[in-house]
Amino acid sequence: MAALCAVVLLPTSAAPGQWQSGAPVVYLDVIDRYRSGAVEDAVAEILRWPKDRIERSLKDLFSALLTAAAPDPRARVATLDGAVVLHTDAAVRAELAGEARAADVHISAAAAIVDGIEEARRSRAALQIAPRLVSRRDWLLVAAGWQQGRWQLESAGTLFALLLQIAPDDPQVLLAVGMHDEAVHAHETRMMAQYGRLARGPSTSHPLGDRGGT
Repeated sequence: MAALCAVVLLPTSAAPGQWQSGAPVVYLDVIDRYRSGAVEDAVAEILRWPKDRIERSLKDLFSALLTAAAPDPRARVATLDGAVVLHTDAAVRAELAGEARAADVHISAAAAIVDGIEEARRSRAALQIAPRLVSRRDWLLVAAGWQQGRWQLESAGTLFALLLQIAPDDPQVLLAVGMHDEAVHAHETRMMAQYGRLARGPSTSHPLGDRGGT
């Protein structure tokens, strides 16, 4: 997490006023504050926002990204990467404060931005050449490990499945997936010992699916 945060604490390359009217100016200001080093202030601010405001701001952010006149692709992608890390940081801090629901909201927001960046890059040639500050692979690896650490094995499994699609031969990814496999197996063993059956629900899913009785 510290490594992800470090790469976005850079001088901001685009002011909110450079975006078209209708862009989420307040949201951009929070992202810019985070990227310029006012981490505590920015995270505290975004943690006060309700889920619907976050979702609306994300939608407006991507709309502005795709419709802005004469866009600077580096500034746009850098801003989105900053938003990814802002929400990831907020999720971690919410979890540490015992606010699991808020943590879920912010990790979901970060995941939506990661997916949205990939979609935007596929549809906009200018964005394809813009460098990424936070790679999709790195974020997925961090987020999956964090979800596993809070024992959200289904969510972790979903992220690991995406990792296996984009980096199937990556040794670090394979090691992390193996650790997730062990966690799932330990959970299933504990459920069998305690209840004589596997618990129904999302926590037993695995990114590789049915592994033949492992």
